[in-house]
Amino acid sequence: MKILQFFLFFFFSFFLLGTLVSAATVGMGVRWYKESAIVNEGTQACIEYGLYNPEPWDVPVYGYLEATGDLAKIYIKTEPTLIPVNTSSKEAIAKTICFDIPKTYEENCVLGLFCERECQESEIAYENYVRLRGEVIGRYTYDATAFGGGTGSATGTSVAIPLELAISCQPQERNKPVFYGTIGILIIAIALIIWLLTRRSKKKRY
Repeated sequence: MKILQFFLFFFFSFFLLGTLVSAATVGMGVRWYKESAIVNEGTQACIEYGLYNPEPWDVPVYGYLEATGDLAKIYIKTEPTLIPVNTSSKEAIAKTICFDIPKTYEENCVLGLFCERECQESEIAYENYVRLRGEVIGRYTYDATAFGGGTGSATGTSVAIPLELAISCQPQERNKPVFYGTIGILIIAIALIIWLLTRRSKKKRY
């Protein structure tokens, strides 16, 4: 019985040690160059990072970026990028994460189509910009088929980097030629309808 217990203890100890050693050889580093950026509403803004895979890690990985907080709903998912073994921090492979910046400031619209915006003095000041905050997370998988499949033995997290996007207010003028052209067409159309109705009414009298 003691021999069996010793064998089981030795087997599980060896298995656990092997698992820890194996896990220690897989990983990914992330370089970042900024933790905040000024962006324009209604545009797509991209931030660049660098992914690397130095020693002692000795397994190629597929790296990708995700976002949390306010940024979770507006970041655009991308396919993972292969990060070869012995890729140093100086040789980090560029990886961008992009965001669809939503419309933020109030617009004055006519017919729901022709809009203009006059940014208030308070909105132009940087300290009053609307801000979206969150973290950009470097993730990796060494099994490409596991991408997007949640957590598991084939996926890992590298580091979480804070990011703040400050949305600037951009003045916007109406497209006056199109606006006045459309108004003119509407006036002509309404006048034509009134004329046709009046003509039909006169015919009925006679």
